[in-house]
Amino acid sequence: MGRISSIDRLTPELRERLHKLLARPDVTQQEITDTLNAAGAGVSKSAVNRYAVRMKQFGEKARQIKEATQAYVQMAGDQAEVSETIIHQLRIGLYDLTSALESGGAEGAEPEELAKRVDALTRASRGMRDLETAAKAIDERRRRLQVELAAAAEETEKTARRGGLSAEMVQQIKERILGVAVE
Repeated sequence: MGRISSIDRLTPELRERLHKLLARPDVTQQEITDTLNAAGAGVSKSAVNRYAVRMKQFGEKARQIKEATQAYVQMAGDQAEVSETIIHQLRIGLYDLTSALESGGAEGAEPEELAKRVDALTRASRGMRDLETAAKAIDERRRRLQVELAAAAEETEKTARRGGLSAEMVQQIKERILGVAVE
């Protein structure tokens, strides 16, 4: 069994310090290594670099997903469609992780790292299942509301006509109050 990375052995306080230092472009990786080691961490510059690269890749992927989702929200504006986009992004992430594992991208990785990847895949799959269920529920709710709105529009029209309103007035009620476009 392989060793646990020196970065993974950091205390929560030192890991937080590492993240803060990595976020500062004016601090070199050597300075980060020296700072952590002065606090008793025992990390190498290579370990800091590998971790920085991993975090940068993760951050870039997260940024891309966020931008794509925001763009989709602006275009679609529909919550169900936004949920579908998020599910799609999760599928892409699962595909990337599965591809890395299958193509030997995990070659040379420590068993603990492989276990973390498998755990991440399992959690993401469960999350995707939950999101799919939520998306179906949202879609069903949207359909029910459309049916209810159509029924309300029809009932409004019947009641208005019985009350002696003109067809034009009925159309205005449906358009303004119910938001139903009149054909």
